[in-house]
Amino acid sequence: MRSFISSIAVLSGLLVTVLPSSAYARVATIRTTAPIAEPSEVSVQAALVEAVEAATRGALAMGLPRVALSQAFLLPGVVLVEVVATDGEDEEDADVDEVRTPAGGPDR
Repeated sequence: MRSFISSIAVLSGLLVTVLPSSAYARVATIRTTAPIAEPSEVSVQAALVEAVEAATRGALAMGLPRVALSQAFLLPGVVLVEVVATDGEDEEDADVDEVRTPAGGPDR
């Protein structure tokens, strides 16, 4: 009887360590830049969209489908964006706007 209980304890310990858990999500911070064609609001917006789309494509290529914009900076001649990407299903960041790829996918 004692060996049976020991076997069950060992097996349950192995199952806990082997079975995947949603608590172990992969997370990456991705920074990318896009050049600003000319000093105008339209060019800045276009560069921002280009940078976010590039970061999103990178996240999707790494298998990280959830992307949230973390920061954006306007620097001389470029826009820099930082996104946080994850494969987790955690709803803690419900107040963060998620970036979704266009309906046609990342390769428009």
